[in-house]
Parts: sequence; structure tokens; C-alpha cells
Amino acid sequence: MFVVCEFLLFMDMYTDTIQVENVGTTPASEILLAFPPSQADHLALVKAQAAIGKKKKKSYVHLDVNPTELPDAPNGTKYFSISLLDPLSLGETATLEVLYILTHSLEPFPAEISQSESQLVYFRDSALILSPYHIKQQTIFIKTPSTRVESYTRVEPTKFAGRELKYGPYEDRPPYSFSPVIVHLENNSPFAVVEELLREVEISHWGNLQITEHYKLAHAGARHKGVFSRLELLLHAVSFLLLVFITLNSFSFPLPHPPPPPTRMPFLSFLSLG
Repeated sequence: MFVVCEFLLFMDMYTDTIQVENVGTTPASEILLAFPPSQADHLALVKAQAAIGKKKKKSYVHLDVNPTELPDAPNGTKYFSISLLDPLSLGETATLEVLYILTHSLEPFPAEISQSESQLVYFRDSALILSPYHIKQQTIFIKTPSTRVESYTRVEPTKFAGRELKYGPYEDRPPYSFSPVIVHLENNSPFAVVEELLREVEISHWGNLQITEHYKLAHAGARHKGVFSRLELLLHAVSFLLLVFITLNSFSFPLPHPPPPPTRMPFLSFLSLG
């Protein structure tokens, strides 16, 4: 298995590019994803797609992903099964794109900051992806929101430049290899959390539909300490307004797509002879 991982620490989003090869004697119709309990408890979304074609002609096909269990899972590991389009025979390979999003995985540290301080968070993961398969080669890229990184765990080879922290490449790693890392970095992105959501749906006698949603929002980042200063706010007015714009712009309300219009039968005319 060849793995290239990208972590976007703006929104705890992970993108894995995985190339798998069947080295067994029987066809393989599924691939297992493994997650440690610290990530499995915070999973919000898991998607997978298969890459078909090469370069400009490359396209992607959605794959089914479902939770599954193994009786001998080590240390509470959780699994998801990816169903392949076609079973892989001995020596055949497939390239998959896996996307998963975690919630509440970034820990503010310090937990309290003043009005003028930047927000720092801890990001915890592993330099070696947790996998039930033997890994031939693996590289992890962590893309940070800013260039300010206070500290990070080194698992050689490790390289940090600009806004990207690179772990690897690592070669010939046995199944379930794990190497914990901690990255302490700046992240001033909004930590808005919906604690309560109430949706009211009203349908009139004339077929009109009205939907009203009530949100209870909370900030899940570092708490504010000290007193609020308007003078300090004015001195940082530009950055404050930018933060407000980013906050409002990031809180979106997706609407369902209307169903396609019914297909009309073509008009047929008949000529009566006789």
C-alpha cells in the first residue's frame, strides 16, 4: 500500500490518496480503513472514491463506505469498509481518494486568552497512518492555517516550510504501526458549534412550504479572559472585521435540491384511414 495524506487544520479535514495492491491469492472486493478511538469518536464524515483513467482523462467514481467490525481489533481500533468497483485479483492495483472530517479534535492551549492574543491549539495524530495492511511507502502533509508553529514532534525525516509540515516518506512499515505526534500551532479560525437546532416546518393548504430554523451557537475555542477593551478593538479593527466576515461566511445553510421535473411523454398523432 502506498499512502499520501493531507491534513487541513482549518477544518480538521483529512484527504488520503491510497494505492492498494492485492498480494493475496483470492480476489479482494473491499478495503479496510482503520481509525484509533481518539479519531473514531470524532468522525463526522467519511467518503471514498476511485480514480479511473490517467492525467487529463482521470475521473472519479463514488464508492460505498460502511462501518464494520473485526473480532481481533487491537486497542479499540474502529474500521470502515470501502467497497471496490471490481474485485482486485493477484497483482492488480487500485487508486482511492478518501476524505474524512473530524469534529472537536483541536484542543485550545492555552485554554484562556486575552483579547489581543492569538489562539493556539494542539493537534494530535500519528506520523504513521494506522492501517491493517503492510505499507510500502507513506508520506503525510499537514497544512497549517498560518506560518506560526510553536512546536512539533519530530519523527525523521520531518520537514517544516511555510505552512506545510511533512512527515516521511516512510517505507516498509508493518501493519498497525503508530507513532504519536503533537503539533502546537496558531489557529484563529472560528470554532462555532451548534449546540441546539430546532426546525419548524409549516405547510399551507395551498402547497406553500415555510421552514424556520433556530440555532444555539457556542464558541468552542479558547475562552476570553480579562475585560473587554473598545480601544483595543479599534486598534485591531481591520483584523476584527476580517474575522467577522470569515465567521459569517463560513456558516452556510445548504438547501435541498428540488426534484427534476417529470418527463413529458411525446405528443403522438394518429391518422385514421378509412
